Amino acid sequence: METAQIKSEFEIGKAYSRESFHLSNGFYACLLLCIGSMFIKTKDVRFILMMIFGVLGLGLLIARYLLLLRSDKLVVEDDKLRHARGELRPDEIDTILLADFTLTVKRKKRRWSHVRFTLKHLHEYEALKDRIAAFAGRHGIKIEIAE
Repeated sequence: METAQIKSEFEIGKAYSRESFHLSNGFYACLLLCIGSMFIKTKDVRFILMMIFGVLGLGLLIARYLLLLRSDKLVVEDDKLRHARGELRPDEIDTILLADFTLTVKRKKRRWSHVRFTLKHLHEYEALKDRIAAFAGRHGIKIEIAE
């Protein structure tokens, strides 16, 4: 008799990653510098600065797009949550919020107080909801599931 295997590995996107955040901020900074360089009176300097910041901003935008195409794995084990940047043990977790295909883990007194994971494949939502509910129930972690 075969036992049903519970899915514990999920593919997550990089929409809420630090790299995505930094690339977005860099793009907006280059955009502002490009617009700001339009007010320089010398035409040659204005053109050069606009080209430099425009090309740099375009490069950052393309880099962010390529980053969003890649994905990572979130593994929900019995004693921890593992992801590409590390692992979360139950004693570090205060609350788990699962809403709109996004898993938000609120940590206890850490520098990065929230960790967010967005599911890459939406059909995995129910399996993730069941697995996270079992994980939180086993360790006494508060969980909020919004429908």
